[in-house]
Amino acid sequence: MSSNVDVARIETAFAQQYDLDLPGLHKDIANLRTAVAAPLTEIEAAASYTYNGSLSFVPDLETIDPSQVVPDQRLSIRQIEANLDEASKYSQACLQIRTQYGDTARHRNDTRFKGEEFIRLDGVHLQEIEAGIYKLPWQEAADEVAGLELAIAQANVQRSIPEEMTSTTESAHKYASILSDQGMSEQVDSNAFIARNVANQHQDEVYLKARSTAGYRTHMELATWLETLAGANSALAQMNSKLAISKRKEEYLRKDEGFKLERWWISRQLAWLQIAEHCRDGSELNYDQRLGGTKSLFDANLRPLIERAMVLDQGLKKIYGIDLPLGTLSTRGILDQIAGWLVEASDALSKWKRTQRLTITQIVNNVTVSNDRKTFETAFSVDDSSLPRSNALLRGINFEFVGDSRVPISASVAPPADVVLGGNSDPLRFGRVGLVAPNLELRPQHSDLLWNGSPKGVWSVTGSLPSNAGSIEQIVMYLWIVST
Repeated sequence: MSSNVDVARIETAFAQQYDLDLPGLHKDIANLRTAVAAPLTEIEAAASYTYNGSLSFVPDLETIDPSQVVPDQRLSIRQIEANLDEASKYSQACLQIRTQYGDTARHRNDTRFKGEEFIRLDGVHLQEIEAGIYKLPWQEAADEVAGLELAIAQANVQRSIPEEMTSTTESAHKYASILSDQGMSEQVDSNAFIARNVANQHQDEVYLKARSTAGYRTHMELATWLETLAGANSALAQMNSKLAISKRKEEYLRKDEGFKLERWWISRQLAWLQIAEHCRDGSELNYDQRLGGTKSLFDANLRPLIERAMVLDQGLKKIYGIDLPLGTLSTRGILDQIAGWLVEASDALSKWKRTQRLTITQIVNNVTVSNDRKTFETAFSVDDSSLPRSNALLRGINFEFVGDSRVPISASVAPPADVVLGGNSDPLRFGRVGLVAPNLELRPQHSDLLWNGSPKGVWSVTGSLPSNAGSIEQIVMYLWIVST
């Protein structure tokens, strides 16, 4: 179970993790205590509740300033398709991460506000317990028992009067036994005796009438008191029943105070344990901490997305002549703007590809073989006359040779300046250049390095000949060309 020290530690950790105004919360609880303690005053909620809403905002996800993003030099504007594919993947990743961020943010805010609500209500509940809110039901029942016991005591007194009046047992009260058979008979005889002795004539007749009248009145008075006694017995029976119910209620409500306190204590302890898990370092339920990790992952995908979008924007215009400006990127709304633009770019590129033509251009050159027949060299000069169109774009090259050698040779090619992506000056290696074979389907080589480059210029080719190679007369260079 969490002690007060543990609760204070958890409360502080949660407040720091989720930006709760903990001093403000404690001040509100103190204000409530003061307001409740004031006698006969109307408590206003605003006087005991304050809130600084600015501390509850979810951190913004898109905070990268696009103007500060400089594309990596290794990203070439010529690799349009690769840049588009990679940008689309980063865009999808960012969209998925943003959805995840939104879900986590909702959990974070739900946790934050429910956590603050619990901390506030916990302080109020502690004051309710201190004020005796759980004692009130059984105290009311105890007061009801005390009142019924006093009422029953008075009802017993009320009942004892007619009981003594009709009883044959003597007591200290003057009204004892006056309504007993003997008492009423004596009263009737006395009234009749008096009436006969005061009568001037017809004394016996007066005696009989007086006796009859006195008996009638006495019986009427007896009936009245018997009715009073029955009413007293009925009221006393009802009060005894209510007293028994009130005693049982008081006994249960005293126990119920313990039950309620135990239920509250269990709920409170488990709630504090849950809050502790929400702010534990590394916990999957620490949504505030997870937001930071998700944002870092988002930034790690958004930055390369921006880089590739910028490079792609230049490449579409310069290489393919597709005029689809990306526009100015603002800090907020970067992802939506780029994602929408990528859809337009993909559509424009697919339409452009329907107009492109892929051709294979063949150029044949004689070779110069060294005196020792170990090496050879040649150079291919490519200009507009060698190409199907002036706007030709290179997609790859390959070679074959003409001669009587049956052994493949290797070649090293120095392309024109700036043809190779990245400006690498290392020669292109071809480890297996074979004899011209009409039925052999050649594939373009070094496509990644030569993609969308200009084939124009001088291509210098050198190579080595195996010791058992035959004669080599010519080198055939094949250029895979795309044009519109």
